[in-house]
Amino acid sequence: MKKIALTAAAIAMAMSMNVAQAAPKKVQQFECQNGATVTLTRLSTDKIRIKVDTIGASTVLKAAPSGSGERYIANKGFYKKGTEFHFKGKDAHLIFNDPYQNVVETSCRGK
Repeated sequence: MKKIALTAAAIAMAMSMNVAQAAPKKVQQFECQNGATVTLTRLSTDKIRIKVDTIGASTVLKAAPSGSGERYIANKGFYKKGTEFHFKGKDAHLIFNDPYQNVVETSCRGK
C-alpha cells in the first residue's frame, strides 16, 4: 500500500511539472509619454526587437540582468548607440541616445 501511495504521488508531481505555462505574448505594444508607440517582438527567450514608430527604426536587444521585470539592452541600438528597454507587466521604460547625443528617456504603458 505504501508503494502505491508513493508511486501515485510521484506520478502526480510529474504531471504537474508538465503543465504548460502561459507563454508571453510574441508581439506587444506600448504607448509612451513622449507620443511614441513601441512594438516589441520576441525573437527568442533572450532577444527582442523593438520598433519605435516616431523614429521609424527598429533594433534587436539582448536580455540583461534586472532586479524586477525584464530588461533588454544593446550597445549599438538606435543610432548605433546604447539602447535599453525595461518592462514589468504593462509598465515600461525606454532609454536611448538620439543622433545629436541627447538622452531620450520615456515611460510607456502596455496596450
